[in-house]
Amino acid sequence: MTAVRSRSVEITLSALVSAFGQAGLVGSHPMFAVGTRHTPESLAGELEDAAHGELSRLGLLDRGRVSDQFEDVVYALAQPETEYVACVDNRGEHYTVLVGVRGRVVVTAVRNGDRVRVQAEDGRQAPAAVLVANLPACPPAQLPRISLPQEEFRGDDSDFPADRSRLARSVDLLLEEPAFGRGEINVSVRGPGGGRRVADGILTYRDLTAGRVAFEVTGPEQNRYVTVTSGEDQALARKVAAHRAALDG
Repeated sequence: MTAVRSRSVEITLSALVSAFGQAGLVGSHPMFAVGTRHTPESLAGELEDAAHGELSRLGLLDRGRVSDQFEDVVYALAQPETEYVACVDNRGEHYTVLVGVRGRVVVTAVRNGDRVRVQAEDGRQAPAAVLVANLPACPPAQLPRISLPQEEFRGDDSDFPADRSRLARSVDLLLEEPAFGRGEINVSVRGPGGGRRVADGILTYRDLTAGRVAFEVTGPEQNRYVTVTSGEDQALARKVAAHRAALDG
């Protein structure tokens, strides 16, 4: 059993991309793009040797190639059938969380700069819950559920700003409050041709002094609603799972 199956493994982005290449994966997930830096041909072999050495030290190779079990992990990250992605800003630290699902394999990757933490999940948690568990810890805000037409959130740009509801104004206050953390969550599935279908709607959160608040935009473009709720972990995971379920409709 490879190391990544029994514990989380921290790996450099270059070594992970090398593993993608060894597995024959071209055009892997954009989360793992290495940018436009040019690598001189004279250094390419040296860098590949370094990546190979890192994979070997981490126990991810078998007889000089990516092991079968790590190959399952690599495929779930590079070409997931379903993906759950969170782009996170936590007190100015930016990172991305990907929970990739391919068949029965569920893998989490957290990329922060040139480092990636990889964990093969054991199935005890649903993928949506795994994603939420990898967000920064923050207590939920205590507030009632608020759902209003999106047009009510136009504020001073509204045709009748004085007529906006008390609830809309209360949400204004939440949006005006400084946030020390925030994030956006997206769910998508891979279509038959390899393209991705992204769930409709927008799901975000803000970490405020009062706690985490979730914001969700749903409905057709001409009749969109904004729902504001407490960002409690289980409730947020249910919202993420609902976005996934909507893709099966």
